[in-house]
Amino acid sequence: MGGLLATLVPRKPLVPAVRPEDMSQDPRVVQEYVEDPLNYVGPVRARTAHQCLAACGEITRRAPEVTVPVYTCHGELDRCTSVSASRKFVEGPGGVSSKDRTYRLVAGGYHELLHGPEWRECTMEVVRWVKERCADGVEAGTGQRSAEAGVGVQAKM
Repeated sequence: MGGLLATLVPRKPLVPAVRPEDMSQDPRVVQEYVEDPLNYVGPVRARTAHQCLAACGEITRRAPEVTVPVYTCHGELDRCTSVSASRKFVEGPGGVSSKDRTYRLVAGGYHELLHGPEWRECTMEVVRWVKERCADGVEAGTGQRSAEAGVGVQAKM
């Protein structure tokens, strides 16, 4: 049905929007979210919703092809995206094949973890995680110099 609606009335706002108050427990962050001209706060249009759903399906289907390091943090109280889906993407079954994968559930966190009350803790954790994997081109957990060091890493997707 979604594909049909996406074709017949692609610009019709049909899917209820995420409620701004579900983005963060901090009213200031919610207000900034609503006032940001780059955020669209209304109902999602038929074609956009259909394409997002298709993309999520493709990402899920191809998750086992992901072999690069993966870090995911998710707010325990996130009502915008699925906590269980992000955990399954990282930890399986059917998740990424990477041997270096980290899933972190942020207690009391909402969707906007890098803007809400836990922003400093979450940001520092991401920075530490990246630095550990980028230090001198040494692959995490192996102590071996990466063949791609200094060249860049390509995701196989």
